[in-house]
Amino acid sequence: MPEGPEVEIVKRGLLAIKNQQISQIIVSNHPKYNLIQDRLSHISRVLDIHRIGKFLIWEFDSNVFAINHLGMTGIWSIQNTKEESNLQELVLKKHFKLGFHCDSGDFFMFEDIRTFGRFEIYNDDPRKFHPTLVNMGPDILDKNFSNVEFSKRLKGKGSRGRSAEIGNALLNQSIIAGCGNIYKSESLFLSNIDPRRKVNTLSDTEMNKLGESLQIVAKKALEAGGSTIRDFVTVDGYDGLMQNEFKIYGKENEPCPNCQSTIIKIKQGGRSTYLCAKCQK
Repeated sequence: MPEGPEVEIVKRGLLAIKNQQISQIIVSNHPKYNLIQDRLSHISRVLDIHRIGKFLIWEFDSNVFAINHLGMTGIWSIQNTKEESNLQELVLKKHFKLGFHCDSGDFFMFEDIRTFGRFEIYNDDPRKFHPTLVNMGPDILDKNFSNVEFSKRLKGKGSRGRSAEIGNALLNQSIIAGCGNIYKSESLFLSNIDPRRKVNTLSDTEMNKLGESLQIVAKKALEAGGSTIRDFVTVDGYDGLMQNEFKIYGKENEPCPNCQSTIIKIKQGGRSTYLCAKCQK
């Protein structure tokens, strides 16, 4: 699933649609999408696209908004459709879900093989009221990232603190927004923290180091164009390169880059986590 850096890269590519005149909106007849056609019928421009964690927030004219999640396999692309036949070809593609055709000939197209993504329409800005968005934790790409707020949310409430394993806690978007399985493993390795540790065993120093590591890894991923493991590509169709920089993710049975011990893979919440048991304590 695309994480914060990948969604940010997609957002930046999609901003090419901003203030273009939309001449046609085409929606798949898939039951998850076919009901939004009428709700989009009055819009003619995209005013802006925002990102919160792994979500894109589309802001249209006519006071219409959309929450867009890419799911596991959602891909946006920009296609040239100056020829009508090109447009018809695209909308007939097997996994086509939604497209905005602009007067310029640009066609902004969303495809989703597994259909876990979504594009939900609202008549007000969902950042004001949607519980998932309102409760988001500090974002790993935020220039004003607060380690104090991150540590506070990570510790949880109550005198005993949070008892979850840190590897699972980092996937909770109300604790840290934009972090997923890949950058969790990379950040814990950089912090020398074992993902199996209970959150309430971490010192303040370790939490601060983890917060800093999350920012370092996320920034590096953004600069590398994201991670392409299976499906992720930019709106221009390019693979990301961050996978070439991984220290530990996906490297089971390979030597640790720090100590040469064998990297192991464990399961946390049904997902794979990678670690060096010697370096990470």
